[in-house]
Amino acid sequence: MLEIIVKPTLGSYMARAKGHNVTASRSEGQLQAAAALLRKLGLTDGQLQEQDGSHLPQGHSLFHFRTHDEASQ
Repeated sequence: MLEIIVKPTLGSYMARAKGHNVTASRSEGQLQAAAALLRKLGLTDGQLQEQDGSHLPQGHSLFHFRTHDEASQ
C-alpha cells in the first residue's frame, strides 16, 4: 500500500508519496494530483481511495493506493 498526502499550494495541489522523492502537482484538484503522482511512479493498475485525513493540517488530504494484487489479499 502506498500512502499519498496532497497539500494545497499557491493555485494548485502537490502530492507526495511516503518513501519516494517524487512529487506531482495539478490545479484541477487533490484527486487529480494524487493520480498524476501515481502515473509518475508507473502505478496504473490498482485502486486509489481517499482516507480520513482529519489528523492532517487543514486543507491536506490523504489517499491510499493498493495494487490489484494487494486488494485481492
